[in-house]
Amino acid sequence: MQQLTELVNQFTNSEQTDEQTLRKQISTINEVIQMQKSKTIDKFDEIQLQYLQNTFDNQVKLKLGQLNQLDKEKISNMSIIQVLDQINRVMSEENERAQNILTSLRESTDVLRTIGVSHDKIATCAETGRGLVNNIKQNEAKDRLIIGSLFFVFIIVSIWIIFKRIRKAFQKSFLEKLSFSFGYEIK
Repeated sequence: MQQLTELVNQFTNSEQTDEQTLRKQISTINEVIQMQKSKTIDKFDEIQLQYLQNTFDNQVKLKLGQLNQLDKEKISNMSIIQVLDQINRVMSEENERAQNILTSLRESTDVLRTIGVSHDKIATCAETGRGLVNNIKQNEAKDRLIIGSLFFVFIIVSIWIIFKRIRKAFQKSFLEKLSFSFGYEIK
């Protein structure tokens, strides 16, 4: 507990002008406070630790406020030329970033334009393909109708030929039988 008290007193009495040094001291003291919290056994040590932590927190706020005030004073003490140089540097960096963004935007636009043209070509080809498929289906339907009609005509002609042959065969055999009975020969 004595070590923590000494660290907090040193922190309170020190004059930090560097934020990095201040942050290191704050982290070191916070580590010691955490170690002490795990070790505290009696109520008095706990109250003393709470008091030291509150004192330390108040000092941290005060020191950070002083650093911010120093930064503001440094800015106000800068000459106008330094401020303008700093503004110029910041604006140049922003200009570079804007140019990079503009270049990326142009590249993206070109890619999107290319994709749009490709999409239009694909859509045109798909429409042409649909038209061709519809034509093929229509031709197929016509072909089926023609083939069906021709098959029907073939069946009718075949039946007609078969009936003719059968009739002729019956007539010939009937005449032969008839001529045989009368003794005539049919040629």
